Amino acid sequence: MHKKRFLLVASLSALGTIAISSCSISANPTSVSPSSSTGGDSASESTSVSYEGGDTVSPRTDVVSVSSLPAKARNFYQLLVYSFADGDGDGIGDFKGIIDHLDYLEDLGIGGLWLSPIHEAKSYHAYDVINYRSVNSLYEVSVDGKSYTLDTLLSECHKRGIKVILDLVLNHSSSSCSWYTDHPEWYSGKDAFGGDMKDFDYDNKSLRTEIKNVGKYWLDKGVDGFRLDAAKWIYNEGAVNGKADDEKNYAWWQEFYEYCKGVKKDVYVIQEILTEQDNDVINYYKTTMDGDFDFDIRPSIYKAARRGQIGDYLVHLQTYMSEIHKINQSGILSSVISNHDIGRFQNYNKRQGVLEGKASAFAGLLNVLAPGDSYVYYGDELGMDGTCSNTSEGYYEDLNFRTPMPFSSGRTVSEKYLYSSVPGKSMTTSTYKNETPENSTFKAVYRKAIQAKNRAPMLYQCEVEAKPVEGDSSLGFYLAKKGNDRVSVFFNASSSEKKMYVDGVKGFLGEAALEGSCSLNGKALTMAPYSAALFEGEIAISNVSGGSEEETSDSSDEGPIEDDFGREVNNEVDGSLTIHCLPPSNWKNVNCYAWVGQNQYLGGWPGKAMTKDGNTYTITIPHGASNIIFSNGSDQTVNLYRNKEGEYWFVIDEGSGKSLSGAWYLSDPS
Repeated sequence: MHKKRFLLVASLSALGTIAISSCSISANPTSVSPSSSTGGDSASESTSVSYEGGDTVSPRTDVVSVSSLPAKARNFYQLLVYSFADGDGDGIGDFKGIIDHLDYLEDLGIGGLWLSPIHEAKSYHAYDVINYRSVNSLYEVSVDGKSYTLDTLLSECHKRGIKVILDLVLNHSSSSCSWYTDHPEWYSGKDAFGGDMKDFDYDNKSLRTEIKNVGKYWLDKGVDGFRLDAAKWIYNEGAVNGKADDEKNYAWWQEFYEYCKGVKKDVYVIQEILTEQDNDVINYYKTTMDGDFDFDIRPSIYKAARRGQIGDYLVHLQTYMSEIHKINQSGILSSVISNHDIGRFQNYNKRQGVLEGKASAFAGLLNVLAPGDSYVYYGDELGMDGTCSNTSEGYYEDLNFRTPMPFSSGRTVSEKYLYSSVPGKSMTTSTYKNETPENSTFKAVYRKAIQAKNRAPMLYQCEVEAKPVEGDSSLGFYLAKKGNDRVSVFFNASSSEKKMYVDGVKGFLGEAALEGSCSLNGKALTMAPYSAALFEGEIAISNVSGGSEEETSDSSDEGPIEDDFGREVNNEVDGSLTIHCLPPSNWKNVNCYAWVGQNQYLGGWPGKAMTKDGNTYTITIPHGASNIIFSNGSDQTVNLYRNKEGEYWFVIDEGSGKSLSGAWYLSDPS
C-alpha cells in the first residue's frame, strides 16, 4: 500500500502527565545459568556444557478421544457454514460439507464446533435474525436421496464426542422478524448497532420468557450450548451514549444460564464481551457462565510470535486465571486470536508487521496451548488469509477474513452466498507455502499441540503460575496446578534451537515445533525453534545455551523507528492529548485503536469514548498509548507518531491507491 507521511503539528511540549496505577504480579523466574561463548577461563569453565543425556524419553503420540475429556474441556473450532465446505455443489457451504470433513476436524483434535448464526436472517452473516426457531434452508441439503440436516450434523458430531454450540444473537433482531410487528413492546428503540438491527427491551418480562424458550428449543434439539453475541449490550443506552448497564446484564445472563442448566445440566455457554473497558471481560464472569472470550491475550501472543519474548504471555495467563477464579471458581479461560469480527491474527498489527510463516503458526500454537478452552477460527490452522477484490460502495473488509476454506478435493468455491448481497470475487491464500488442508505444515503443528493438551485434561481447569526463564526472554513455561497434579507447558519463542538441562519431569506429554522437534535425553532437553513441550510434573531449567536473546528476537520492532524524512520516531503518547478529526466524507465510521496495557480498542463513533460535534470527531488518547490508528472500518487508516523532539504527525495510508483527504489535528494542551 502507498503511504503518505507529513508533519501536521508543531511540538507539544506542554503535554501533561497522568498517574497510572498498576497491580503487582507475582511471576517467578526460573533460575538458570545461560552459557556464554565469550569470557575468561572461569566463565568458560562454569558454563561449558556437553548436554550428554541418558536414555531418550520419547514424547507421547497416542490420540486421546475427546469423548473421554470432561464435558467442558474442549478446543473449539469456529466455522462459517457458508464458507467452510460445499457438500452439494451449489457454491454455498452447508451441513453436508461439514459432515464430510468431520474426520479432518477429529484428526486435528477438535472437541467442539461453534457454528456462526444458522438462522433465517436478512444478511449473509445472519446477525440480523428473522426467525429464531429456523435453520437457513440453504444449509440443509439432499444429495443422492439422503437429507443432511442440523439433526444429522449433531448426530455425526456426537458420535465423535464433538460438542456443538450455536451463535445466539439475543441483543437484537432484524426488523423483518415477526416479533417486530407482533410484539413492538419487546423492542427498546435504542438500536446500538444501527442498520436493521433492532434492540430488544429486556425490561419486558414476556420477552425474557420467550428468549429462554428459544434457548430451550435448541437444547431440546440436541445442541450443547451457545455463544452469546454482544452480551454486554443487552441493557444499553443506545448508540448516542454507548454505555451499558453491567449490573442488569449480569443479573439477566445469570437468569438465562440457570434456566438453560435446568434444561441441560452440562450446557456450555460463552459470552462475547468485546469492549474497550478494562476488566470488562473478567467482570462478566459474575454471570456464572462458563467463559468469556479472552481477547486481551492477543498483544502478548503477538509479542511472543513477532519479537520472540514469551514473558508477557505467561504473566497474562497467570493473572487472568487468578482474576477469573476470584469471581467464578468454575470459570474457564477462553483464548481466541481470530474470528469473524476481529479478523485473522497475522494481520493483527500491520504497522509493526504482518505475522507470516513460522511466526504465524507459533501464534496459533500459543493460542491452543493456553490453559482453559481455546478457539480456532476456521483456516487459521493453515495460516489462511483472504482477499476480496470488490472496492465498491457496499464493500466490507470483513469479507477478507470470511473467504472459503481451500479444500481441494471435489471443492466448489463457497462464494455464491457470500456475495449474494455484495457482488465480488474472493481469493483464499496462505501465509505459509500455499498450505492446503490435505498437505499442511501448519495443521501438523496445531494437531500435535492440541493432541498434547488433550493428554492433560487438567489444563482445561487449573491454577497457573508463570515461570519465565531468567536470562533468556524467549524461554519460559507456565505451571498448571490442580490438586496434587502438576503440568509444565514450556515454550521456545525464538528462531534458534535451545539446549538445557531439565529436572522434575515425570512424563513427556508431547511437543510441537515449526522446524525439527523437541527431544529429551535423560535430563538433556533440546527445544526446537518456535516450539512447545508439555511435561508432567513441575520442571526446573538450568544451563541454557543457544542463540542469544539479541539474535532470536526481532529487534526491528523495538526502539525508535524512522519516518521517510529520516527522523527517529516512536509511537507512544507522552502524556494525554486530544485528537480532533474531520474525516473524508466517504468514511461511514471512525474507529480508534491503540495499545493501552492489554487493551487495544480505544473507541469510535458511535461510542462513548469518542464525541461528535457536527462533522468533527474528538477522542482523548491516554498517556502511554501506542500503535495509535484511526480506521474507516475498511481499507483506509491514519496513524499517529511522535518524534524524539516531541513533535506529533499523522501517517496516512491511502489504501487501494485512493487519495485520503480530511483534516487531522491535535488540540493545544496548554
